[in-house]
Amino acid sequence: MESIIKVIKNPIVQVLIALVIAWYFYSIGQKQPLPVYATEKHQVFADIQENVPELKLLWNDKPISNFYSSRVAIWNGGNDYIDSSRLNSSDPIRIEVPDNIKLLNFYISSLSRTDLAVSGERKEVNGKTVVAFSLDKEEALEANDGFAVTMYFTSDNPTDFIVEGRVKGISEGFSLKSWQQEFSRNDLHWFIWVIIFFALFATIDGLRDSYIAFKSNNTRQITNYLPRLIGGPITVFVFIYYSIIPHFFGMIWLQ
Repeated sequence: MESIIKVIKNPIVQVLIALVIAWYFYSIGQKQPLPVYATEKHQVFADIQENVPELKLLWNDKPISNFYSSRVAIWNGGNDYIDSSRLNSSDPIRIEVPDNIKLLNFYISSLSRTDLAVSGERKEVNGKTVVAFSLDKEEALEANDGFAVTMYFTSDNPTDFIVEGRVKGISEGFSLKSWQQEFSRNDLHWFIWVIIFFALFATIDGLRDSYIAFKSNNTRQITNYLPRLIGGPITVFVFIYYSIIPHFFGMIWLQ
């Protein structure tokens, strides 16, 4: 333990740790929206496989051979907001329905917050069915803000839906994420845990040195330990607030 303490107290090691922490805060300080989406694996509600004349599946009094549902989540995965001024009315956020799917209905089934003012409209564009979305003029998608759309459809060979649309400043458009990965509790990156460990270790070590100085009536030395006593807890708090809480609870609206 003493050897580890000596290494951490080494000025060069402390400078390296400070540089790493500064780089992390610089990276999270870069403001940029990130429009992303994910598609849930479709669920089969009804599928008539056999030729049974007595069994009929109807939608609005019209026969269909099967009935599926799937959710499409659309959200802002960045750390800057997306408001209506960043959207393009001629290239709106939209779910494009594949040619091999016949859309029966849709509805916005989940919101990241109850007052999120977003609306969807079914349209036919160049012979393709799309569901286009718009935000109210005073509305914005903050970090981890978004919504999910439940799609009801029929298809002989269903494939995944695609989300398109232009967000100004993001040339690559919407990025596809894994539903299972984004909406389940995965382990955080090991780098986060390493930083938190060293921050806690520095705090405990600062408390230990302060206690020894206090017991030996050398209270003036305590000021030398303030960077560890103050910096350690602040680092732990910031990493928990910006990394752990958003990771575990940022998408709870879709759980």
